[in-house]
This record gives sequence, structure tokens and C-alpha cells, in this order.
Amino acid sequence: MSTKSYCGTCGNALKPTADYCPVCGTSTSSGQTLAEEITSSLNIHVMWRRTGAIFVRFLVSLGNSSLFGLLGFFLFLIDLILMRNGQDWTARILGLRVVRSNGDIAGLAHMWTRFSVSSISYLLFGLGFLWAYYDRNNQTLHDKLMGTYVVLDEPPLAERQRSSGSKAIYWSYFCLALVALVVLLGMVGIFIAVITSL
Repeated sequence: MSTKSYCGTCGNALKPTADYCPVCGTSTSSGQTLAEEITSSLNIHVMWRRTGAIFVRFLVSLGNSSLFGLLGFFLFLIDLILMRNGQDWTARILGLRVVRSNGDIAGLAHMWTRFSVSSISYLLFGLGFLWAYYDRNNQTLHDKLMGTYVVLDEPPLAERQRSSGSKAIYWSYFCLALVALVVLLGMVGIFIAVITSL
């Protein structure tokens, strides 16, 4: 006979194999929230590396607008591959990884949505990024909105499962459908142009 277990912080019912409460992110073993746990064990204070990542991406975006257009497209494809494991190409080079507040590594859909939401940080004149320099957990505005933390990519992280929130999954499906629609309309436009030119 199996007995149910409950989170000591919020009282949510837990699966027998759960390492963290899916609601509040409290560890079932230590009783700490993920933020408290990774602050002490995974070194969340990595702003100098994140600053380097932003700077490198800025340089590539400048080059991409002129000489290195294909390089930017190639790096975008690399990002999509690495996003499955909570990284992009700059995070991989600088030894960083994104984790969710429930203790999981951010999966592809969650990373894609986080990337989309980061536009809010840009639209606020970069203030969403500057927020991280004064935040206790070094979270940007889009980290706050997505419930994510950027930490050093240390061996213990490899044992965590990958996951994405349901809203992130819905947003990713919407983006895929939008891309498919644009491609379809483009093909129809080309077809019409070919027909009318005959």
C-alpha cells in the first residue's frame, strides 16, 4: 500500500519520485527551495559570464547584419539544438545552464519561450537585463517571468531531468504554426508569380 507524500512548504501532493515540489520548487530532501539550494551549491552568481555572453552575442549580431549573415543563421540552428538542455551557444562556451524553479533543466519549449520573452527586457531599453545585476538571485526580468535561474554548468546538473512548462509548450506550438503559415503563404505567392509569368 502506497502512502502519499506532501510538500512541507505548500502542502501540494507529491509523486513518490519527485525531487522538487512542482508548485513551489521546494526540495523533498533538503526542504530548501531551488533558489536557496542553487545559491549555496551551484553558484548562481555568474553575472560576469552572462555579461560576456551578451557582449559576444552583440558582436555577432553586428557582424550578422553585414559580413557574417550565414554565421548568424548557423548559430541560431545551434541554439535550437542546445536549448533542449537549457543552453544556447554562448552559455555552452561560457559554462552556463538554465534551470527552472521546479529543479529541472529548462527544456526546448521553455528555453524558446524564455528567448521570446527576453524581447521584453530589450524593449525596456535593456533594463530587464540590468535588473539581474541588482537582483539577489541574478535573475533578469525574463528569468523572473519564466521562473528560471542561470547557473554554472556543474556535474550535478547532468542528473536533473529536462522539462518545459505547459504555457511554454503552447507558445512553441503557436510559433511553429506561425512559421508553417508563413512558409505556406510564401510558397503560394511563388506559385502565383510563376503562373502569372507564363
